Amino acid sequence: MTTRQKILANIKTTIDGIDRLRSVIVNRFNLPDFNISPLPIAFIFSGDEKDATDQVGVINYESWIWEVVILVWCQDEDSEDYIGLIHNAMAADETRGGNALESKRIGALGPYSADSEGSMIGVELVYGVQYRHQYGIS
Repeated sequence: MTTRQKILANIKTTIDGIDRLRSVIVNRFNLPDFNISPLPIAFIFSGDEKDATDQVGVINYESWIWEVVILVWCQDEDSEDYIGLIHNAMAADETRGGNALESKRIGALGPYSADSEGSMIGVELVYGVQYRHQYGIS
């Protein structure tokens, strides 16, 4: 298992711990049919990554800053509640189980609506995850 996979697994476990969410899905890029999928639902996506070796260099290690996006869809609920729940859950362990140097929320997008009535609301939370591993070993 790569360091990134370990971090994603930790994020999934963390978000799974939020009782109000009915489902958490990792790196699924085709959205399910919201007419049959249980809401609220969270998606965790791998985002862009940049080399950070010059910023936090350690001999024989590679360092990276990687964006991870948590997208939540809810219906007839306040999306702000989910922003708070996810923020608090993720802040409880910024090392993602010891696999990251840090993981901090660096932004958010939304809320936005997926239906004409405005009852289905989505919000994205963007995290910057800084991690390192031995050179040549992911």
